[in-house]
Amino acid sequence: MKKLLLVDYATLLYVVFTSLLLLCLWERMAQPWQMIALRMAAVAGVFLFATFYMMWPSRWTKLLRMAFPLVMLSVWYPETFEFSRHFANLDHLFASADLTLFGCEPAYEMSLWLRGQIWSELFNAGYASYFLMIALCALVPFFCKEEELERTVFVVTAGFFAYYVIYLFLPVAGPQFYFGAIDASHIAQGPFPELGYYFNLHPDAAIVGNDVPGFFHSLVELAHEGGERPVAAFPSSHVGMATVLMIFFYQQKRAVFYGMLPLYILLCGATVYIGAHYLVDVFGGWITGVLFYLLFNFVFRKYNKPQSVFNC
Repeated sequence: MKKLLLVDYATLLYVVFTSLLLLCLWERMAQPWQMIALRMAAVAGVFLFATFYMMWPSRWTKLLRMAFPLVMLSVWYPETFEFSRHFANLDHLFASADLTLFGCEPAYEMSLWLRGQIWSELFNAGYASYFLMIALCALVPFFCKEEELERTVFVVTAGFFAYYVIYLFLPVAGPQFYFGAIDASHIAQGPFPELGYYFNLHPDAAIVGNDVPGFFHSLVELAHEGGERPVAAFPSSHVGMATVLMIFFYQQKRAVFYGMLPLYILLCGATVYIGAHYLVDVFGGWITGVLFYLLFNFVFRKYNKPQSVFNC
């Protein structure tokens, strides 16, 4: 058993990289000391869970160790806005790309074409299934193919970090924020104005989206209230990482893959339907998702071999 695994090194590398960036932007950051404290806690957590597993090795302590970097992903995501807010917003380029490529603004038109609570709940259920998929990425190999647990968690964690690095420097808020900040007459046909540093001054800008009430709609709204920021629209990490997860499900448990397939399809459509992403973001998510899977799977195969101490 190794003290540190590749997933631990991925976390430490992300901490070091963002810490250096934080130092460069120190005077412009709102709460730099809190961000430093978070990084110290993350590093301590990596070594704490690694030591805990070394002292009491079992399938369950291994699962706990693998869960730590996955849980921390929800902490790192909102932080990307704290970095990207210092760069000029680029939503006008992506809204224009949608209009040019598809002849309309899909994130605006889709909610008009598919009205009503049934459509709303279906798409929001698909969107909410994203969190279930992330949980299953550890549980499926743990119960079905334990020797794949380490590889799965590393590829997923490293994939998320790759998206987060992109978001640090690519300030695209997405339709739900951008459309709420521009004149409504521009949404359907343009032109799309540049907002510059608008979201830097208005980080809590109102979200514009489908307001049809429902159980899954409420779940998505709750998740957005807890961690959504005007950032991370392109490419869509929801689509990209869901694609990566579906690849793993297909490899490890076909029943899970086919069970999640309808939700995956709904999720890809939901990212546009609820206004979280432009349609070009979805295509960007598919492409980068496959590329990240191939890249980080190659890294794992080259520098580490899947190991299973305890059999299911």
